[in-house]
Amino acid sequence: MIKWLAAIIGYTFLRFPGAIMGFLIGGFLEMLSKNSIQIKTSSYTLRPEKFQLNLLALSAMIIKADGKIQQKELDFVRSFFISQYGKDRADAIFKTFNTEVKKEAQHLDQLTRLFVTQTAYETRLQILHFLFGIANADGHISATELRKLSEVAAGMRLRSPDFESIKAMFIKETDQAY
Repeated sequence: MIKWLAAIIGYTFLRFPGAIMGFLIGGFLEMLSKNSIQIKTSSYTLRPEKFQLNLLALSAMIIKADGKIQQKELDFVRSFFISQYGKDRADAIFKTFNTEVKKEAQHLDQLTRLFVTQTAYETRLQILHFLFGIANADGHISATELRKLSEVAAGMRLRSPDFESIKAMFIKETDQAY
């Protein structure tokens, strides 16, 4: 229901690209609002806590990609987690991340492998969309951020046309207009 409403709102403002973006964001919000992301792809189930911490670790990689940690990007992530989980739960997630996860070296291949084996393809598309939102929070996606996003997409085994479609929502290339 949320994804269709978001698609209509997106269409109102940005026409067809807005509808696609709204549908993706709405689907992601719908999935997260259930607060029980347990997507089975085999005999394993991804616990919500593990999903949240790994999503935060990927977020940190995108924030650090250009060598500058900008407040707008941090605020984007914080606002997202608060809107999805509420302030108390978001604070608990950030506290756990800062005390347990942040100290360890994060490896992109390990993080993306978890999402590949434990989530549906559509969920991984929504994650990539969220990561693009972080990179664009300061109003610009740098070349290094774009390379990192491309690495994430490859690691999560996302098809190139899907990556390009999400990229087009954030980066307007005039030579690609039809």
